[in-house]
Amino acid sequence: MSTLRRPYTSSPELLTCGLIELFLNRVIEFPEKPAVIDGNITLTYGQLLEKVKQFASVLRNFREIKLEEPIAILTSKGLDHIISQMAIMFCGGTCLPLDPTWSDEQLKCRQPDTGFKIVVVDQQNIHRPSAATKILISYTDLNKVKDYQGLSHITTSSMFRSHILFSSGTTGIPKGIQVAVQGIHRLSFWFQFKPSDRIAHVNNVVFDACIQDIWCPLVSGGTVINISKELMLDPFKFAEAIKTYRITWVLLTNALFNAIAIACPTAFETVDTVVAAGDAPNTSVMKLVLENGPPGRLLNGYGPSECSIISSTYDVTLEDATLGTMSIGRPLLDGDYHVLDENLRPVAGTDVGELYISGPGLSPGYLNRPDLNEKSFLALRNLSDGELLRVYKTGDLVRRREGSDLLEYVGRRDNQIKLSGHRIELEVIEAFLAGTGLVSAAAVLKIQPREVESPAFLQAYVVLKPRADLDSLAKKVKEKYPENLIPRLTPVDRFPLTPNGKTDRKALEASCLKSIEQARLKIQRNFDIGDKNLSTIDKLKLMWSNILLVPLEEIELTDKFFSLGGSSINLASLVSEIYKNFNFNISVGDVYENQTLQGMARYIDSDICSETAAANAKNVRSYMINDPKLADELVPLPGPIPNWRCTEEGDVLLTGATGFLGAFFLQALIALPEIRTVRCLVRAKDSNDGQLRIRKNLQKYHISIADSLMTSKLTVLSGDLAKPLLGLAPGIYEEIARSCTTVFHLGAHVNYIHPYILHRPGNIIGTLNILRLAVTGRKKTVHYSSSVGAYGAPDPTTSVKNPAKYLPEDEPLDAFINGLVYDLGYSQSQFATEQLVWRAIRRGLPISIYRPGFILGHSKTGYGNPDDFFGRVAIACIKMGCYPLLPKQREDFIPVDQIAKQLLHISSNHKNIGHGYNLVPLKSSEAVELNDTFEMISRCVGLKLKGLPYQKWLQEVLKPQNGNTVLKPLIPMLQEKTQMIHKVVSLLMSPFSGFTPVDGSNKKPKLAAPP
Repeated sequence: MSTLRRPYTSSPELLTCGLIELFLNRVIEFPEKPAVIDGNITLTYGQLLEKVKQFASVLRNFREIKLEEPIAILTSKGLDHIISQMAIMFCGGTCLPLDPTWSDEQLKCRQPDTGFKIVVVDQQNIHRPSAATKILISYTDLNKVKDYQGLSHITTSSMFRSHILFSSGTTGIPKGIQVAVQGIHRLSFWFQFKPSDRIAHVNNVVFDACIQDIWCPLVSGGTVINISKELMLDPFKFAEAIKTYRITWVLLTNALFNAIAIACPTAFETVDTVVAAGDAPNTSVMKLVLENGPPGRLLNGYGPSECSIISSTYDVTLEDATLGTMSIGRPLLDGDYHVLDENLRPVAGTDVGELYISGPGLSPGYLNRPDLNEKSFLALRNLSDGELLRVYKTGDLVRRREGSDLLEYVGRRDNQIKLSGHRIELEVIEAFLAGTGLVSAAAVLKIQPREVESPAFLQAYVVLKPRADLDSLAKKVKEKYPENLIPRLTPVDRFPLTPNGKTDRKALEASCLKSIEQARLKIQRNFDIGDKNLSTIDKLKLMWSNILLVPLEEIELTDKFFSLGGSSINLASLVSEIYKNFNFNISVGDVYENQTLQGMARYIDSDICSETAAANAKNVRSYMINDPKLADELVPLPGPIPNWRCTEEGDVLLTGATGFLGAFFLQALIALPEIRTVRCLVRAKDSNDGQLRIRKNLQKYHISIADSLMTSKLTVLSGDLAKPLLGLAPGIYEEIARSCTTVFHLGAHVNYIHPYILHRPGNIIGTLNILRLAVTGRKKTVHYSSSVGAYGAPDPTTSVKNPAKYLPEDEPLDAFINGLVYDLGYSQSQFATEQLVWRAIRRGLPISIYRPGFILGHSKTGYGNPDDFFGRVAIACIKMGCYPLLPKQREDFIPVDQIAKQLLHISSNHKNIGHGYNLVPLKSSEAVELNDTFEMISRCVGLKLKGLPYQKWLQEVLKPQNGNTVLKPLIPMLQEKTQMIHKVVSLLMSPFSGFTPVDGSNKKPKLAAPP
């Protein structure tokens, strides 16, 4: 059977009505229901009709609109554009959307084909040159329009031409694709849009999918939610917007879907329907979504613009995604798919053939292009019942699945490819390059990197003419093509040839992929983006190289992200990587304003470092007060507190195992004979990578754990504290919730520069997610490792004058908030996290809190953490031969093995639950002054270290000849101008040093008692 058909099931409305008629019916049904939401503006169906009539009156007052007269729209995506489309159709005209990002030349070449005489523009585009008459649209000014109430619409039918959509021009002269209303009705009816649906409007105004975004909800009584470009290209903001606006339906290109899903796999988990279309699907990315945050249904959408947006869909299952195969599905209602050979005869069985499409979704054809219509829209007989049938020749090669009538996409018959939703004929770009007069030969390829997260791009190899330069060629290319379709230009002396003397495109592609791989391997061998010694510029350079697939040595400080080939999809990856590596939320707008490598690094550094606590005190204080209230959702489980050291139990979850304390605690924990399983939650790409990270961390501190214990007891979980379900698959999460007896939560985000808001995901939300696990499945205890930093610095307005006798262990920290609003983001987050935990304790959750003092190296081996603040300062001081004089500042030093031993001992007795424990020396007299500490270091290393006032010491740090790479990441913070700079530095090492003694009396009787 060569023809694949969807059974005919239609509605009376689908056969006859125009779009405006259906919209008017919805206005009668739902006058007060939200029709469009654009930012903080919401229009009901009744209000939207008012605006449509007002602008229709403006159009008609200019002159009468002829039936199906093309009216151009040059506006940004959003409310003005939506009102323009509706008003044009209200007057009987045809919508001709134009992209504001097109160059003036690109806009100009669309005018002759259509002959449009009117172009609707918004304020941002009113100055663009045009031979047509401009009519300004401004939502806010429409209220000035009078005498519009009696305006009536032009009645149309389902055969009415509603839109003309121009192709990108990458397949030659831009083609105007005509869209009939019946194709849009078909989509709305097939997908069964409901009044309760809230559809995300994400697609560019010139993409065919934009029609679905706007019209399918408005003819069905649903709500259009306009998603701004900034939200759309920031995966985390997009995910947040989906939940905020309660989106139920979204159609987006596979390229955008991939970028969002890779960065935030749970972004679509609350959406009823997600349709990914426009390019070949990436099954690995779809698998990622289906495993971590599946929507109600995930559809693979297929369909050329010539067939009204979507021609078929396929419900993607986890099995499909795992196998790596994907069908394009069956055609929408009353549509037919025909698989034919070169002689237009049906192919047999699973043979590959070209796909031809027929049915009500077909376009009336290309506007004023009879030559193309003759080639692309054919009339064929003997396909099904012998009647003459109009079909569209797609150029796509497909085949049937074995034992099924489902079709799978194989590739293109010609050299036309798809990129970012655009169909592109590579020969046309080659002809353009040759036509510039700057090259003697050109070969353009679509390169699909092997890495899942890397989008495809165009690569142009060119042989430059004598005295021609690449910059001049690049300038001409940028004037011709949209940003995301500009090929990367690489000059070569000559092209490799096949035995037949033709350009060997496969050899060029292999060479390109090899160069990419070599650049990647070079980075992996020589650089670690997580290296704390790397500067912001160096980290950004690595990100750019990885994302843009440009060799490091080719990236200069003044290079611009987009000039190196960055696209909007690359931008989404960049925003995600910056957040991942800097814990810094950079907006899309900020990237555009700081495009150079140097400018972007400067912006990130200044935004992270320059805002003082005083300037943000009010906002931070609000977070610190309100975030702990998140614990109010927690409901404790009934029953007795389990004994996790009982031989029948022994299932433990540990976070922070890749940290300093975590490494030594894991060594002590896993050695207990009654412990059967230690599950370690680690941020890693998979469990193998996580295990490797743990082993490297153990080696770093010279910790030895028997392989037999590691093999039999250790289970590594690849997850993320900040993500729902801890970033785990639902099945794994549920199994842990049922089996685990206790949780040791030692994991935290610690950064001496980052503000509260960047510590919030890992610390506040991460701890909340741990407590959510604690109240899921079976009852379990939680042992939370905090810090004496949670007390913060003394309140500069009161504490210095009235110091407390000691810092309490068993009391919430409310009294310390005034000082904390001026403190470090890390200390602020620890305060809020502790307050959240205390709130949970008061609600009945079995939790204990442990606050280590300043953790030193192992008491016997001496191995410590050279990467913590004091370790870095000590190394730098030894190298420079001087240290900062910080009088009357002391530290509660305690060896790491003692901390691990005390934590293990106290937690072993469930009678100790519900208290706070400051793990510091029992006697305040045991605390050591910092100046004395540096003197001891001086004696130990056999060098005479000179004490300098802080500012003079800082000057030494900044001298290039001293090469202070260990302090380089902290220099912006060290340079902050504060009234208490010497105190701030000492507080970084151990909050409250030199001020108020830390109470540690709770632990004394607990340590004396048996576990």
